[in-house]
Amino acid sequence: MFRGHKGRVRSLAVDPTGVWLATGGDDGTVRVWELLTGRQLYSVKVGEEDPVNVVRWRPSKDAVVLAAAAGDDIYLIVPPILDPELEQASLDLLDAGWGYAASKPVPKASEEGKKTTPPQWVRPSAALADNGVCAVIPLRYVAKSISWHRRGDYFVTVCPGSSTPASMAIAIHTLSKHLTQYPFSRRIKGG
Repeated sequence: MFRGHKGRVRSLAVDPTGVWLATGGDDGTVRVWELLTGRQLYSVKVGEEDPVNVVRWRPSKDAVVLAAAAGDDIYLIVPPILDPELEQASLDLLDAGWGYAASKPVPKASEEGKKTTPPQWVRPSAALADNGVCAVIPLRYVAKSISWHRRGDYFVTVCPGSSTPASMAIAIHTLSKHLTQYPFSRRIKGG
């Protein structure tokens, strides 16, 4: 029996090795459990008032990254439950993107305030960073789905809300470059 969330559990995902179960719930927390024992190994509160709508593990076994959507943000987490080598490989994978992001050209002043400009990845607050959160993607709309590419460098988020413009409902994120793109940048039918 897995007990820990206050309120409803909205999402769960088993990691690629089959050892851990990640859950996200109405209480705004992401929790990681050991499947065999049902013991909670990790917990972090990412949403103060917002529920965690979806959690998904990166599918590759060379590095462990957990993506969680709460409110209009995506949180990329390396839970501190790993062996030291795997934890360092996971942190290195996420840290590599900061160098690429710093070398990107600065958006023009005319583009900076536009809602259609893809979000810039940001570092988490100190409290979140101390709990394993490595990056935050401020999407501006509530994500209800996260799907990883099988190799683990890309993932897609879907924001199906009625207030989300159709051209921004789908976002593709590149882990190695800390880059977010909207594949449907022009106005599409129905949006």
